[in-house]
Amino acid sequence: MLRKHRKRMVTLLMVMGVLCLVIAGIIELAAAMQMEHERHRFVQLGLYFAAAGVFFLVVNFLVFVLPDKISDRRSGVANRRREVAKHYQRPAKPTPMPTPRAQDGSILMIVLVLLGIIAAVSLHAIVTARGALELSSTRLDHGLLRLAAIDTARAAMQQLADDPDLTIDHLAEPWARAQEYVDPSGTTRMIRITDAHRRFDLNNLQVAATDLARPASDVLAGIMTQCGEFRSSQRIEALRDFIDADESGPWESFYYRELDPPFACPNHILYSWHDLFLIDGWEPALFEPNPIKQSGALFNHDLVDGVTVIAAPRERIIPINVNTAEPVTLHGLFGMGREGVVERILARRKDNPYRTTEFLAELIGTTEYANAAPYLDVKSDYFHIQAIAYREGRTARLNVLARRQSDGTVDAVQAMF
Repeated sequence: MLRKHRKRMVTLLMVMGVLCLVIAGIIELAAAMQMEHERHRFVQLGLYFAAAGVFFLVVNFLVFVLPDKISDRRSGVANRRREVAKHYQRPAKPTPMPTPRAQDGSILMIVLVLLGIIAAVSLHAIVTARGALELSSTRLDHGLLRLAAIDTARAAMQQLADDPDLTIDHLAEPWARAQEYVDPSGTTRMIRITDAHRRFDLNNLQVAATDLARPASDVLAGIMTQCGEFRSSQRIEALRDFIDADESGPWESFYYRELDPPFACPNHILYSWHDLFLIDGWEPALFEPNPIKQSGALFNHDLVDGVTVIAAPRERIIPINVNTAEPVTLHGLFGMGREGVVERILARRKDNPYRTTEFLAELIGTTEYANAAPYLDVKSDYFHIQAIAYREGRTARLNVLARRQSDGTVDAVQAMF
């Protein structure tokens, strides 16, 4: 009985050692399919199985094989007795076949279980390797697309820098046309540059108006009135308290600390539309386009076409470019009863862009022009760049706020994927 159990243990240790080594080889093969930064995990797991296989084989050798060899070498008498017995022993009687018992198949059952384990581990390793390979491939493609989008944005900034006439910006210039092309790698690239000065910048409320200029809050109220928002005073006051540098006003830190969750009033410019929607009375519904529009009707404009957010510090008002301005922005700036002036500006700038705003003095009067002059210009400093890279169903989109200096140098003020 003891010899039988000894034989089973020898077989079990041999089978487990060989199976662990086989599993280690399969895992190491799967590691070769991984990306460099994920390969170490599979290599480490394979080394664990290889160490377990070596351990089982070493235990089998030290506990069973080595003692038998040592015993055979040291026992010379036993060897001579076995040799004599071979010459003088009687022919052995044929032994009947043993009756199969349940215990005799235990080794086979263990081997089958271990084979099932190795099959499951192998399948898991293959599936994991394939999933990791696909994930790494997706990350690599996405990274390449983001690099392509960055390169596309740089090309757009270079196009702005190459503008031959920096004293004027209008909608007939090359940068104002959207571009789409396919590069040699098969990536579709799209560029869209829009003039940030075509709309009224909400951050202008942080700048104090001069003696002659209209307050920025009045300009914003005029634009909101053109969009059908007739009770905008509280919203405008809350916006001004949110971005001004002081703590005076009804919508300062003490107001926002009572909210859930509470936060302190930042008292700096808006960095994004998300900041705007934190302010009392400003919600995304205000900027939803009107599905039903009547041509020429009053108070029928969309607020999203009249205002923007330029996330850049300033010491003076960022003006509106009359060569690119949206109609609602001009209507709000000049006020009610000046629809004819706006129509004339829009009609004339198509063929002959304005090189100065002084012509407005004759149209609206010297005093009114002096009030509106700080908000008017014929060139632009800030541009919104949308760079898109597309390939095989994957897209990378980069939005850049770029500033062009008077010498043509273009810098990225804000960039966001």
